[in-house]
Amino acid sequence: MDIYAFGEWCEGRALEYFEDRGWVFLDRRVNFREGEIDLIFICDSGLRFVEVKGRRGRRFGSVVESLTTQKLRRLKRAEFRWRQGLRDFRPGEWWFCGVTVARDESCVFDVFRIEM
Repeated sequence: MDIYAFGEWCEGRALEYFEDRGWVFLDRRVNFREGEIDLIFICDSGLRFVEVKGRRGRRFGSVVESLTTQKLRRLKRAEFRWRQGLRDFRPGEWWFCGVTVARDESCVFDVFRIEM
């Protein structure tokens, strides 16, 4: 599986993870020049934007290490563009979902809210 297919596969596992917890799926892989929003959900409290990162095992460190200040800025700019285009200004928050995949394709999820 190439890197693009692996990323899409991890996003699919994350989508299932959140839907199993009652989050309602809205959109996926929303691309702008400023950045990409991996997953968007609707919840009682408003919108939830999710950044998904996948890794095959833990040899090269934690998936959390991929969250840089520059990456967070790009995510916020992409959110702004998405909201502007749809005129959707409901409250929203960002979440991170790290997906660590074992050789047998079982997944460990590292999920937390991102303070921006």
